[in-house]
Amino acid sequence: IDPEDVSQFSITKDDICYFGDTYKWLRFANTLRLRMALRISNIDPERAQKEGEAALNNQYGLMLSNEDNMCTVPKYSPMTEVMRMHLPCVV
Repeated sequence: IDPEDVSQFSITKDDICYFGDTYKWLRFANTLRLRMALRISNIDPERAQKEGEAALNNQYGLMLSNEDNMCTVPKYSPMTEVMRMHLPCVV
């Protein structure tokens, strides 16, 4: 995925997680890939190493800070008010 080539995808207002920030999506994907590699490390160490290194060496990197955390609490959720007090990403 090339985040500069918008012909590959169309992220609209429907992206309630990262609001169209493709770089955050790519960092999330790499971080998830690294986590999955760690999960399989005792089952398939070679594959885990390959996938982990691919995630670490990807040009878009891993999640950098709490700003990269995915927020998916919908506005209509009964927990929204409670979550608002604890998570800065809930609006």
